[in-house]
Amino acid sequence: MTDSAANDSNLVLHKPLYGHTVRDCCFLAITTILSSVFYISRIGFYWDDWLVLKIFHFSHDQSVIGLTRSVFAEWPEMRSRPLQALQWAVLYPLFGQTPLGYHIVSTAALLAGVCMFYLVLRTLTQRRLLSLATAVLYGLLPHYSTDRIWYAIWAANLSMVFYFLSLYADLNQLSFRSWIWPWKVVASLSLTLSLLAYEPFMPFFLLNPVLVALKRWQLRRHGKKVLWSWAGTAVSYVTNPFLIIVLSKYKQGTSRRAPGGGAFGWWLVDNTWMGSIDLTFRAYGSRLPHILSTIWNRYWSWSSFAIALAMVIVVAGYLMRTAITSGERLPRAYVFVLLIAAGTLIAGGSYSYLYSFYEVNTGVNNRVAIAAGATVAIAWVSIAGLLCRLLAPAKSASHIFAVLVALLCGCGCLINNTVASFWAEGSQTQRAILSDMKEHFSAPPPGSSIVLTGLCAWKGPGIVFEATWDAGSALALLYGDKTLRGEPLWPWAEAREHGIPSGRDTSDKTTLYSYSSLYLYDVRKKEAGRITDAASASSYIAQAKQYNTANGGCLTAGFGTGLPIW
Repeated sequence: MTDSAANDSNLVLHKPLYGHTVRDCCFLAITTILSSVFYISRIGFYWDDWLVLKIFHFSHDQSVIGLTRSVFAEWPEMRSRPLQALQWAVLYPLFGQTPLGYHIVSTAALLAGVCMFYLVLRTLTQRRLLSLATAVLYGLLPHYSTDRIWYAIWAANLSMVFYFLSLYADLNQLSFRSWIWPWKVVASLSLTLSLLAYEPFMPFFLLNPVLVALKRWQLRRHGKKVLWSWAGTAVSYVTNPFLIIVLSKYKQGTSRRAPGGGAFGWWLVDNTWMGSIDLTFRAYGSRLPHILSTIWNRYWSWSSFAIALAMVIVVAGYLMRTAITSGERLPRAYVFVLLIAAGTLIAGGSYSYLYSFYEVNTGVNNRVAIAAGATVAIAWVSIAGLLCRLLAPAKSASHIFAVLVALLCGCGCLINNTVASFWAEGSQTQRAILSDMKEHFSAPPPGSSIVLTGLCAWKGPGIVFEATWDAGSALALLYGDKTLRGEPLWPWAEAREHGIPSGRDTSDKTTLYSYSSLYLYDVRKKEAGRITDAASASSYIAQAKQYNTANGGCLTAGFGTGLPIW
């Protein structure tokens, strides 16, 4: 990504810190903090969070190791992500059932990942302006908004940190002042930690050797010495696929959701195409005017707009200053074309297995788009650069480029804050429901079951109570009784002779809420009662169907996605 060798000659790969790296990371910290102040103190616990809190609250061993073992005992599938379980256990003694601390740590992990991404881009391109523009935009993309909000999944942010650290270490194997093996150890350890935390970055580790080879070619093209050998080449190319195979086998043995070899096929090619278009050009590209119009007309918030405007000013000002101080010119048009094509293809390819299940949405399922978002950011920045290169005067192209990137960052910030406002509303609704229950519904006998009626499972993309594990765990914590169970009363529930089967999925018939100890709490009326037979159960289920229909499918239409907001 260079116009001339002279422009690269002032930059040396083996320096651990570039002249402006610390300052640039402080800038990235400011944008990350600014983008989160709108919602970070208003969001709470959702979905898996409640189950984790229940496990920890009732754990007999409150040490970090004891809490981790409790997760594995109560939730065996978490053995496939031991680092995720460990990070939960480390934070629980610090923050307990207060959400703010968890969200601050999650935001810090997001910042660390964005800074590592910036270091990787600087090492690969040796261009400060483009690297900084791509990193700041990546940190604000709305494609993976849930990773900014949902505490239980902040392992995805940690996985991002370790992926970019692994790639950074791989690239530093090329430094002629360092030794290959320590860097490869760091890269391999980071790969392992990344995949033991979460999986979306797994396909990208196969890309690392390609990027190392590309960087090696670039350095030799400019006459720089590269420390490399055939043994080092073989180790670098073989290690990542080997570790991925080993870790994949481990995950298949510990989690029924891990894909096996039979889960892959030619359908992935079609998903690569569709995912590439959706991620890069459609979801927040061609639909951006509609989304912004919807926010203006339906979800307007002056504070959210003010933060987004401040983001535009901060990003544009800093990138303009960077353009002046670095003296960088934008690369040639063909370089941007190649980057757009590569970014688009890699985004779809890395997301191809997940696209059939999650697509691109604003709900909880978009957590898995965090990896693909990195190449989406590369493609978007390249589109902005190409437009400036072709249409803007040469003297002002870099400044116009800075403004375009800043506008994209402002849009991302505004969309993220709008999405977060629904999660904040969902948390507020949770607290109101639990508070009212504590006041109006005395603790039921141990082993009882409680179904909730008169509520919506979602506020837009934000989850209120969507499953047995969040509603039941919240009720157990509310009344201090581990044996309590509960969930919303679903419209498809069946009134059987001896009770109501549990589960949001009709295929889940493993648990029966027996009429002998089954209670109902009406969220709207703030009233509790008993369900003693199939006749009364059928009546309440009919009411749940009517409520769901009257409220736009708010109990049936949003599993994994939440209710549509635009």
